[in-house]
Amino acid sequence: MPRSPNELPDESVPAQTLASQLFTHFVLGDETSLFDSLRFRYEHVPRLQLEAFHKQVFLYLIATVAIALMNESYRQPAAAKVIEFFKHLVHEEVVRRGQSVEDVDNAVEKASVDLHALLFTDPAPSPTKSFDWTQAWLRQIAIVEFNPATLFQVSQTWRNQHVTLAKLIGETQITA
Repeated sequence: MPRSPNELPDESVPAQTLASQLFTHFVLGDETSLFDSLRFRYEHVPRLQLEAFHKQVFLYLIATVAIALMNESYRQPAAAKVIEFFKHLVHEEVVRRGQSVEDVDNAVEKASVDLHALLFTDPAPSPTKSFDWTQAWLRQIAIVEFNPATLFQVSQTWRNQHVTLAKLIGETQITA
């Protein structure tokens, strides 16, 4: 697997290896770093539930990978195997954290639908869609935000995460 979105793979990558790398880098690795500035901004807000914030970020990181893999599976059917392995890794982590696999599966499905709306809805008819989406996302963890720069930053972070994943997965030749 390439180390960066600009580096093309030298050879094909087995589905299990790709799933492991995506989970390690784009879920576990980004879980604490991706939204550090946002966490720092709100960590002193009394109503913020830091555990809920981290859980939500975790779910949406899983959803970003799932969306990118589902989209790639139309072009590369072997991506379906990556999804299977990735889901297994998610389930192992969820059990390790003491959470219900079924609850997390349902939450990831909801997050995927929600994130899909941000990523693939034409903004022209509703230029404030990104802001509305971000406000709703933040309200799920009891944060009320009106600063347009912050709202843009959050929605753009999710978009950039998806673009990075889609490009990386799209440039990877997956083998079953």
